Amino acid sequence: MLKALALLPLFLAAPQDLEKARADLKKAAVDSNPAGVEDAIKRLTSADGKRAVDILLEGYGECAKELKTHWEEKLRVIQENQAAPKYDRALDQKGQAVEAKIRKVESLKRLIVQALGTFKSDAAVQELVVELKQRTLGGTGDWTRRAGVSEALGQIDHPEAVKALLDTALRDAEPQVRVAAMDALRAKQAGTPEVIAVLVQSLSSDSWQVKSTAVATLQALGAKETIEPLIEALAKNDGRLRHEINQALIAFTGVDKHGDYAAWKAWWDASKEQVRAGTYKPRKEEQANNQAGAATTFYGIPIQSRHVVFILDRSGSMARPSEWNLSADVATGVNVPGLDLKPQGNRKIDIARWQLKRALAMLPDGTEFNLIFYNHQFTAMSEQMVKLNAGSRKQAYEFIDSLDPTGRTNIYDPLEKGLSMAPTGAGADKLPKAPPNPAVRKTVAGNDKSEKGHADTVFLLSDGLPNTGQIPDPEGIIAKVREINRTRKVTINTIGVFAAGDTEAEGGGRLLKQLADDAGGVYSSGKTAGAKKAP
Repeated sequence: MLKALALLPLFLAAPQDLEKARADLKKAAVDSNPAGVEDAIKRLTSADGKRAVDILLEGYGECAKELKTHWEEKLRVIQENQAAPKYDRALDQKGQAVEAKIRKVESLKRLIVQALGTFKSDAAVQELVVELKQRTLGGTGDWTRRAGVSEALGQIDHPEAVKALLDTALRDAEPQVRVAAMDALRAKQAGTPEVIAVLVQSLSSDSWQVKSTAVATLQALGAKETIEPLIEALAKNDGRLRHEINQALIAFTGVDKHGDYAAWKAWWDASKEQVRAGTYKPRKEEQANNQAGAATTFYGIPIQSRHVVFILDRSGSMARPSEWNLSADVATGVNVPGLDLKPQGNRKIDIARWQLKRALAMLPDGTEFNLIFYNHQFTAMSEQMVKLNAGSRKQAYEFIDSLDPTGRTNIYDPLEKGLSMAPTGAGADKLPKAPPNPAVRKTVAGNDKSEKGHADTVFLLSDGLPNTGQIPDPEGIIAKVREINRTRKVTINTIGVFAAGDTEAEGGGRLLKQLADDAGGVYSSGKTAGAKKAP
């Protein structure tokens, strides 16, 4: 009996069995059949060999084909919905059905990636390494496939896995694949000198996502030996990246110089010997203060980014009275424009308009921004990011004032649109243009548009639960946004403007908090501003 059990993997790995599993996997992928995919995966992972890897990657390719077909259908339905003069329940349900198909196929891709991460044999691991190297060198094929293989190698305890991930993190043509490779190295807790060297080199990347992930990985690995290159990186970055580098330096030193390169450089020159010896003790005035230096806020949350999209609820419930107040201890800056702005009423929408105008008044010229307001549909100020200046600020104010509260609550669609303004891999599916707002006569001037602009931060405001849109359920939104943002790395800050008697406050708060937690952001709720970043 024991002898028979020992031979079982050999029988499973027989060519005819593998080819049967291959046919079953392909059919299940085309049919979007999770049970069929799981059954085929179970047989293939039991084989644990080169051919099994190839078959799973073929299955991933079949899923990619199905997604392309469903995406084309999605675009058609979105355009139908945008053209509808009012809310159309039948069209809404049609959009939900298409998105459900997409999410099901994406879940199958996830199963395949997870299965690839369970292989252990030299032959199987080597095949994954070859797959990654061949495509990394030319940057060919589906970049999400290379990202998936990188993620899988991050789960495999094999010496060749780290080598392949290092090569990918440094050389892949797509920034999102390099991000996935660094995430995999972080998952492996691979803090070798070779890994640290690649991460430090990545601080000079042209991609903000690569730089951000390198900083986060260095911090997660506790790489205190990189204090000096992190300080030097401050001189070349601003906004969110400068903040993230400063946070890593705080973690390593206990000192906070608020992203000031000259101050950090002077401190390092004077203190590096003590820091390296482990004897440095930060003075009280050097220690971190989360609010210090944060002059511009939105609902009390510091705006660290210079590439930001604001997404605001204008559903019918936003006409209810607001109970939100600006706390005296929230950083507001001193002698800055915008503080003379006052709310034009006490409805939730009035306070939201005031806070948004105030933020735009205080953000520096040159900031790239966009505005999206939503009810059952959504309207964007521009299809591209906009450069902030006197002219675009005035146009933004007109846009803000033109939109009154009415209709239902569609949280997912505008959030998907906002996230689409962050860079992603070549050949990625594009959303259709948002419908123009007829109440705004002027369009954003051509010289104010940022052709190569991007978003790295989103602020999402809502006062309740979703009840329409492509994904109307909170758990579905959380899972889908997590998938979209896996390599985009957009920070999502969320604000729940709930008031006494809001029946959706508890559920809406859970949704908003989870979205912020997953994306490294801040969730603020209650009657008074001032929230902490989730641990």
